[in-house]
Formats: sequence, C-alpha cells, structure tokens
Amino acid sequence: MMVDDGKVPMFKEQGCWLTCHEGQRDLNPATKEEVAANAAMKAYKKSDVRKYLPASRSNVSDWKTGKSPEELAKIKAAGGFVDLIQWRGHRTNPVGGADDGYVLEWRNFDDGKNHFASNLDAATKQPKFMFDAGKFGSKAVTADQVGKKDNFLIKGTNAVPFDPNAGWKAGDMLPRYALQPTDASGSAADNKGFGTWKDGMWTVVVVRPLNLANPDDKALKAGGAYTASVSPSMTTTSPRAATTCPTSRPSASAPRPTSWRSSCPDPACSRPPRGGRDARTGKFPNPRMENPK
Repeated sequence: MMVDDGKVPMFKEQGCWLTCHEGQRDLNPATKEEVAANAAMKAYKKSDVRKYLPASRSNVSDWKTGKSPEELAKIKAAGGFVDLIQWRGHRTNPVGGADDGYVLEWRNFDDGKNHFASNLDAATKQPKFMFDAGKFGSKAVTADQVGKKDNFLIKGTNAVPFDPNAGWKAGDMLPRYALQPTDASGSAADNKGFGTWKDGMWTVVVVRPLNLANPDDKALKAGGAYTASVSPSMTTTSPRAATTCPTSRPSASAPRPTSWRSSCPDPACSRPPRGGRDARTGKFPNPRMENPK
C-alpha cells in the first residue's frame, strides 16, 4: 500500500500506477549492463530499476534520466515521496510486522532494520541459520512440504546457526529470509501487521503510529486526509492489481494508532516464494528469487 498526504502531484488521480515505468523489473526491464553504465544509478548505488516517481527523472518516461542525489534530497525534504507499507504473509506476518519504506527515485526501505533479513552469509555463500530440529521437527524442509506447513525461520524461536556438517541431503532447503522480530528497529520497524485466514478470506490489519517524525515517513495526523493506493499480490512475482481510494481519519481527543483493514479472498496471498535456498549450495532453484526485494 502506498500513502500520500497530497504532496505528490497526480498521485491522487493515478495511485501506484504513477510509480510504474518502462525499464523496471517485470516491465520491459533494463539490462544489468544498461543499469551499470548509467551515471544516476551508479550514484544511487542500485543494480536494477524499480518503482520511481516522475519527479525523480528529468524525462519522466526515461529511467536513465535520474536526478542527482542533491536534487532528490530537496524533493524528499519537501515531502515529494510516497510511503510504502507492505504486509507480507511469509516475511512479516509471523512476527506481527509490516514493511515501512518509500518510493522516490527507487523503491527504498526506511532507515533501520526490517523484520526480516537475508539468510545468506555473503562471505561463506552459505545460509546463516537453519531450523532447530528439536523445535521445528527437522533441520530443513523439502519441496513437497512447501505450502503444507509454516516454513518460517525465526531468530529466537526456531532458528539456530547453520552447521555445514549437519548431514545435508539433496533436496534439503532453507528459507531465503530469516525473520528477526527482536532486531527490527528504527524507522523501518514503525508498522505492525496482523493477518488471519478465516471463511475463505484473508483479513489484514496494519497499524501505524500517528505523528511520526522520521524524514522517510508520511506522518499521519488525527483529522488528516490521505490517499492510499492498495495493491494485493498473490505471489512475489505475479502482477499487482491496484486501486486508489481517498482515506481520511477523524479528529480524536487523544492520539491513537491508525489502522487499515484489507481482505483478500485467496489463500495464496500469503504463499511463500516459489522454491527455497538449497541448504548445500546456498543457491535458489528459481533464479528470479536471487533478487533480495
């Protein structure tokens, strides 16, 4: 879900479609070579093109014309970005969280630590954690178990440091992400999210504090009016369906968290990504899953 407070031109009319452009992932994507050769993307330290607002480009139809970091900083300081709040059935719901990010020149996470982190050790190219067999029932999962049980690897609950000599077999898999409820911090951890499946419907409640003062947040205030563009996605790779709806909050005698409720009729809304990390090689059977976001 994207949220704006009226400071992003045309967002009220176009919603999240305003952030979709040729060149980004899944939309005639730019090649790695094109991105690597682009001065703006080098300055942003990004290796691919993702959602962005027209104000971040000199030519709104050309991802290659990104403005300088100094220009972007001025736009951001003036509130020219949209907040991005994402509830994820497999990365945040098990620990009661929801992503907090924003879109300007790219689809960014807020400062701080998310409710999840990569389970890949960049130095050893092996997983960081595996399941605690005593608590989970096994040290890994196999393809036939995906979707049949909750395969969430959670630090402090069922995760232990990865042991490369634990007797791994072909087909053993570990989640790409390890959930970290106690590590989530900073602006990235502002939101809470709770999803339940009942009577053939997912019901999701996202809770966000009022009056946030972080520079990467849209502060929601009692009595304020905001535009929210809601986009449910059945998987991490499928196209999104979006709607835009003006949302207002009545004045209150005392500050209280603001919450949104959304329902999805498909149980696949919380389906984990296809495949998983091979516990022996540290790689994914589906190359599309190599991208961390």
